[in-house]
Amino acid sequence: MQLSVSQIQQAILHPDRDVRDAAVFYYSASAEQTPDVLHQILAAIEQYGWRDAVSLDVLPDELPLDDDSITGLLAQLNRDDISNDAAGRDFYTTIALLLCQGAPDRLASRLDEIERAKHLPDAIRTFLSQRVAAREKSSQQGWETLEAFCQQHRDLQDAEDVALDEAYLALEAIVGGKPVETQKILAYLDEPVASGDQAPVPWRPIFAAMLAGELRLDAAVPRLVALLESDSDWPGDEAMQALAKIGSDAVVDAIAKRYLDSSLNFRLYAASLFERLHSPQAVERCLELLAREESSELRCYLAQAAVASLSPAAIDPARALLNTEPMTADWLQLRTDVMTVAKLLEMDLPEREAWLAEAQQDAEFSSQFYNPEFPVIDSTGGDMLTSAVPRKAESRLPKRLFRPKRVGRNEPCPCGSGQKFKKCCWTKFR
Repeated sequence: MQLSVSQIQQAILHPDRDVRDAAVFYYSASAEQTPDVLHQILAAIEQYGWRDAVSLDVLPDELPLDDDSITGLLAQLNRDDISNDAAGRDFYTTIALLLCQGAPDRLASRLDEIERAKHLPDAIRTFLSQRVAAREKSSQQGWETLEAFCQQHRDLQDAEDVALDEAYLALEAIVGGKPVETQKILAYLDEPVASGDQAPVPWRPIFAAMLAGELRLDAAVPRLVALLESDSDWPGDEAMQALAKIGSDAVVDAIAKRYLDSSLNFRLYAASLFERLHSPQAVERCLELLAREESSELRCYLAQAAVASLSPAAIDPARALLNTEPMTADWLQLRTDVMTVAKLLEMDLPEREAWLAEAQQDAEFSSQFYNPEFPVIDSTGGDMLTSAVPRKAESRLPKRLFRPKRVGRNEPCPCGSGQKFKKCCWTKFR
């Protein structure tokens, strides 16, 4: 029987830390978000302490805020009992990110109070005031700024040295303005995306994908799905995030229909998407594709996606895979996920004791798959960072207003190794 929304939210307070993490991860980059989720996370912090409540790295990139949750986040930012070490500073930064990613219209009325918070990082304080100010501009002003940016950088092949703040703040103005120019967004998405190392950055499709996600544009679904086939990672990443935010049955159907005849890149994106789409239809389609997928690696990814939906229907197919596939790093992660979700669902696993015994050797086995030296990567470009922000938190600063800071487990690792995140630095974030 599928868990209810209230049961999943209640699991955020479960006595087992892994179960709490699984329940919080359920809401990461998902369309199924309400202020109640943040209320539960704050309650977990009060009940279990700021160090042990949940893993900071599984927290959603953004959650809807209400006045009570804003008050709760500010209370955390004004605490003086948090240790002044990397872990404490990362906690403050994470709480600040949850606060400043809220709807600017709601934050504006309490901006003075927020800016006075004792432990609000300066970079986030600046970012928040810029977001609120951007929403005061008209949608037309936003489109004009965005188009000027695209024209100015139309021949650029690498965005690394471009100051993107202006473009992202223009997107804020567009999202907050009226009317919604759906046809213009669709026209931007229709622009061709060139392939190859020398191809210019496809600015318009990238920004249009961000807008489609923020505005939940169902009309954009076919075009976003097509972008997942792109050889260029950035538009594909944005399309995946947008589809996760839209989260409708139309997204599930479009992905499932195209999956078996698509490229490896598309299938990896699809697995990441199914990890974020939790409707009964999404779980059913994911399991259907799992049964037909020939790649052992992709079967493991699809099984992980289904299990992440906290659905009882996913447990037996995942067990069958674990009992027939050879041990790999992904196999180990799936086994951990299955045991954690089974505990939440109060399901007995015949293999549980054997798996727990085997797990004693996991560290030695996993060491051959993971990069032992993880360089801190500032994925934000760096120009909004200050020395007050701990290095661990740097890559999670909200330089980009729309692109979530989370890296999907099936996506390229941010350390630049060329491997998938799962097979490189995933365990360091876990």
